[in-house]
Amino acid sequence: MLVYAAITSRQGTTTSHAVIGLGMLGLGAYLLAVCYRLIAHRPRRDGGLFSPLLLRAAGVVMVLFMVVSVVLAFTTKMSWSWWVALKVLTMTSFVAGCFHLAARRQEAPRALDRPID
Repeated sequence: MLVYAAITSRQGTTTSHAVIGLGMLGLGAYLLAVCYRLIAHRPRRDGGLFSPLLLRAAGVVMVLFMVVSVVLAFTTKMSWSWWVALKVLTMTSFVAGCFHLAARRQEAPRALDRPID
């Protein structure tokens, strides 16, 4: 809601408001489906809530956020403080976790299809 309020407080066209509204509606519908799977205990076939593609996309977005935060830290003449270093380390661990979990989830259906010896 805060993002929507910040965007609509600026002057914009009704088309941009409609695009933002439809995007938020789509995101809300997706999150509602994820919440239903979580509450009803209906995991995906690979055992997780998110698909490997979505996990990889989240990893790529976090890499972009990390690069932007490092570039902004250097271009705004802000000193390389412990706070920026902590953000970079946190984002790096999140990215590694997303890609590792996506790789494990990609192999999960294949492991279920193998015959038991």
